[in-house]
Amino acid sequence: MKYIIGIAPEETVRTNTIKIAKGEISVDESYPKMWFNSLSRCAEVFDIESIKLIQIIRSHQPTIEELSLLTNLSRLYLTCELEALFLYDVISYGVDGKILTDYETIEIRIDL
Repeated sequence: MKYIIGIAPEETVRTNTIKIAKGEISVDESYPKMWFNSLSRCAEVFDIESIKLIQIIRSHQPTIEELSLLTNLSRLYLTCELEALFLYDVISYGVDGKILTDYETIEIRIDL
């Protein structure tokens, strides 16, 4: 499954959101899950370290303790990084404490 990110001017995002609310645009799997108004803002969230964490989570489905051992990063640091990924709906937490993701790829679309 793909996690699709849209990059567009704020006004475009606002207009599309209103159209979705009115039912003028239908949202399916091909529609971006998250929008940013600049590529630099997107890069702050989805930097190389975050991408590496997502790859490890995808392949190992670790707990926070296991992820700390796999990455040699502190639990405190990982908690902050994972919180951002959780807020953007990239990861979820299983009932057994495992960190999960359904996404195999991240795609960025730029709307001019």
